[in-house]
Amino acid sequence: MYKTLIKQYIKNIDENTVKKYLKENNFSISEKDFQILYPFLKNRWEEIYDGKETTFKELKQQINPRLFQELYQLYLETKQKYHI
Repeated sequence: MYKTLIKQYIKNIDENTVKKYLKENNFSISEKDFQILYPFLKNRWEEIYDGKETTFKELKQQINPRLFQELYQLYLETKQKYHI
C-alpha cells in the first residue's frame, strides 16, 4: 500500500519540496550533496524503499558521511514506524 502511495507522490515532488523538508527537519546539506541526493531519491526510490544494500552503499560513497548517517537513521526510523 505505501509503495503505491509513494509512487504517485514521487512523480510530482520537486527540488523545492525536498529542500524545504530537509530544512524543516534540520538537515544540513550542501548544494553539491543535494544535486546528488535529489535525482537519486527521485529515480531510485523503489530500491531505497526495498532496502537494497547496494543502493545505500552507492549513495554513501557519493555524499557527505554525516549526512548519509542522518538520512539512513531517518530511513530506519520511518521503516520501523510504518512497519515497512
